[in-house]
Amino acid sequence: MNPAAYEIADELRARRIPTVIGGSHVTFMANEALEHADFVARGEGGGTRHHAPDGPQVNGHGAALHPRRQPVPRPFIRSRHLLASGPSESEVPHGIDLGGLMSRELTEAVSDLREADALRITDELLESGADPLTVVAACKEAMDVIGQRFADGQAFIPELVMAGEIMQAISGKVKPRLASQPAEDKLGTVVLCTVQGDIHNIGKDIVASMLGIAGFDVVDLGVDVAIPTVVQKVRELHPQILGLSGLLTIAFDSMKATVAAVAEAGVRDQVKLMVGGAPVNEDVCAYVGADGWGKDAVAAVQLARTWVGGA
Repeated sequence: MNPAAYEIADELRARRIPTVIGGSHVTFMANEALEHADFVARGEGGGTRHHAPDGPQVNGHGAALHPRRQPVPRPFIRSRHLLASGPSESEVPHGIDLGGLMSRELTEAVSDLREADALRITDELLESGADPLTVVAACKEAMDVIGQRFADGQAFIPELVMAGEIMQAISGKVKPRLASQPAEDKLGTVVLCTVQGDIHNIGKDIVASMLGIAGFDVVDLGVDVAIPTVVQKVRELHPQILGLSGLLTIAFDSMKATVAAVAEAGVRDQVKLMVGGAPVNEDVCAYVGADGWGKDAVAAVQLARTWVGGA
């Protein structure tokens, strides 16, 4: 939603001007309806009415467009403006935690898949001197929300892909600030790759981003990774978890060969081995000799947490 539209709705509400709002939200992205509902809710306090030509009529609360959440109005006082201008005590209500407000805004922006807002808030938090772990925590909370929506059938693969892209962008901003973070604060190290003979990366990238936000140090080797390279990295980095991804069924043999090579190198007992990808299931997991598998990115992160005792 264009930020200017929100400002207009805020002004209409403040002045209590009767207004008719018309809009459309035909899309495959679930958050479009949520954004639409939020916008409508802003104007209704000022006496507006709303009719959605592509959906149900809405009177009173725009949440009827999307059942999973009530519309949440943005704070009347924008925390980013206060941080930028250096407010006096009289400008900030007593007891308001600006960093906390912005963290909640970040969680909301990420979970609603508002990429531009999420990146802007991330920049503002970091520039204001906020602890980078505050950003990580907010993103982790957002990914938990998205993961639950996915589990409940209220979010789908497109949302996970977009969430993964947002996570990657935020990770790029946060990682330099976390360079000095003590290793003991990490849940563990995960070496991740798409196996030799397969070049698909979308699912792997989503898992990598979500593992990073969850607190793991992720070493992504990329796609079509040669078996000797995987073995070398396991020997070199001593990861707690090795994740092998593949979308093609021919990747199963590469997974099996990689597991065998890790065993032959004498390091199989030192690492938990996870496999994943659209065609992977329990039978495939048993065939390749892995310790576990994730049916999706959410399940992969949950399994990894369980293995390191961070669930």
